[in-house]
Amino acid sequence: MREKYRWEIDPAWLVWLPGVVPALNIVCRAYGDDGDEVVAFTPVYPPFLAAPPRFGKTLRTIPLRREGGLYTFDAERFEREISSRSRILLLCNPHNPVGRRYDRREIECIAQICVAHDILICSDEIHCDLILDGGPHIPTATLGAAPGSRSQDVAMEDPPDRQMAGCRHISVRGASAAIRRLAPAASAAPPTNST
Repeated sequence: MREKYRWEIDPAWLVWLPGVVPALNIVCRAYGDDGDEVVAFTPVYPPFLAAPPRFGKTLRTIPLRREGGLYTFDAERFEREISSRSRILLLCNPHNPVGRRYDRREIECIAQICVAHDILICSDEIHCDLILDGGPHIPTATLGAAPGSRSQDVAMEDPPDRQMAGCRHISVRGASAAIRRLAPAASAAPPTNST
């Protein structure tokens, strides 16, 4: 991460989970109360839509907007439709299934809205090495967050030697005590048997 993104990772930030789907579920369970909202931009990988209701959360979907032949966030609609009950944004970056790598301006815009409204960003970035347009991937967590804000607390990345969705574990950067408590196999290191 240091070489690719100039991002210093503290090993204490990491929790190892068996995959992105369990990670989405743990985040939805760990944050907020029954009836709180989890926001996702659609279309999106179906487990993003399935996780919130499993844990008593209300799913709020906001369609991506087509602009200049590409899908992008509709930031105005996002800010208009979130509410005081919005607690989590499940973000897919690069986006699955639209195949879109978001640029810094797009990610910063969404992150600023989340910081302003104290919305935690759970960013699935497991496809960060599948970039076909030649531009750089911008890890959401590298943007920083306002002091005291929950935003940009969770970023899911595959270990460097397994950059594919089928890997056996996902690291969660900045995992809170709530995630550590709910992740029974959580540890600061991956399991020794990686087969």
